[in-house]
Amino acid sequence: MPARERQMTTTKFFLRTLIVAVAMFALGFVGHQFLLGRDYTSVAPIMWSKQDMQAHMTIVLHEPVNVAFLHASTCAARLAVGPPPAIPT
Repeated sequence: MPARERQMTTTKFFLRTLIVAVAMFALGFVGHQFLLGRDYTSVAPIMWSKQDMQAHMTIVLHEPVNVAFLHASTCAARLAVGPPPAIPT
């Protein structure tokens, strides 16, 4: 593969970050709302109050974006270094 095709441009980097973040938000919503929603209502007395949850919402929103950024950074680093060497058998 030519070196020009293996470079991670800024546009590709932020596009990958955005795609992974949106996928994490969507999967988190599906998992927590649809799959675990009834379980959460059964343990409501031990959970945070609605005001506490809203106060910590920025942390919840930052987590998928941070993970997506780290994923895109790892992909960019892998492209810069190249594929790992083959393991001799």
